Amino acid sequence: MMYLRLFNDNKLLLQKYIEEGKPRDAIVKQEKAVADAFNSCKKYYKQYIEIDPIFPTLYYGLSSLYAQVGDFENSEKILLAHLEYPKKLWDYPHNFWVEDWSFRRKDDYSETYNQLGFSYIAQKKFDKAEAMYLKALDLNFHNINARKNLALLYGGLGKKDKARQQWIEVYRINPNDKDAIKYTRVRNANKETKTRN
Repeated sequence: MMYLRLFNDNKLLLQKYIEEGKPRDAIVKQEKAVADAFNSCKKYYKQYIEIDPIFPTLYYGLSSLYAQVGDFENSEKILLAHLEYPKKLWDYPHNFWVEDWSFRRKDDYSETYNQLGFSYIAQKKFDKAEAMYLKALDLNFHNINARKNLALLYGGLGKKDKARQQWIEVYRINPNDKDAIKYTRVRNANKETKTRN
């Protein structure tokens, strides 16, 4: 989306100004450009969500925008709104033709739970992150991103056996996955070393 790119470009330029020691008035002007780009981006994401409220990428983009400025509360609210939206289909004016989205959109909702897990990782809420990744995998066993994120979480928490199991599952789902190959090779190399000794 053009406005997200504008926001990111303005943030990078602000960082460059700060690193180069530009005059304070130039930095203040660039801070205003970043704020304006953020507000425009937020405005248009919200408008697009009103137009197509079931399209998950819009929620992910707006959530990411909030996360980039450290507003994890709104980032989480946006993702939860995506999960709650199908319930609104039973209300007027949407109830003319009600469709159960849960099965057809389960992969989308799986990814939304994955995004929530990632958000909780950023906030160091590891138990909540684990719950979100597991929910994502309940909806879509083959969600490799959620499985990798869960493996990384377990690894970071020192739960090596659980991490290994997730990497093995990633490898089973996609034997060409470079991360799975890397982590399963390390595991196999360690096993071979132990059996040789």
